[in-house]
Amino acid sequence: MAQVYLTQEAAYMIQKAAAHQPDLEVGGLLKVEDGQADNGSPILLITGITIPRQKVGRAHFDVTAKDFTDALTELAHTVAQEEHRSLWETYRGIWHSHAQMGVTPSVTDVDQLEDLANDTKMPWMLGLV
Repeated sequence: MAQVYLTQEAAYMIQKAAAHQPDLEVGGLLKVEDGQADNGSPILLITGITIPRQKVGRAHFDVTAKDFTDALTELAHTVAQEEHRSLWETYRGIWHSHAQMGVTPSVTDVDQLEDLANDTKMPWMLGLV
């Protein structure tokens, strides 16, 4: 199993987003770099986040299809220009807060993550609650 780390900047951005309205959920995509430790074990480093326009609630957040598509289109364009990679090669995870719950992913969270990995045909996607 991979070890997961966050840069200070990514951790700060997530903390600020979740603390902005702590009784509401918020979420977005994770920018993830993968590599290996000196001992050969896999490492995933979360280096950034993005937060699409969304409607937040106490137990969920909703992103309209148009807002999500617009955000992904803009982000894909930026990633292609700046990093010369595809969106899903760069943003390999999703994150969200659990305002009224603990940090254990729900069944819905796991199902959505599996669907995203299957839909993007990626071998893995990272989820962070």
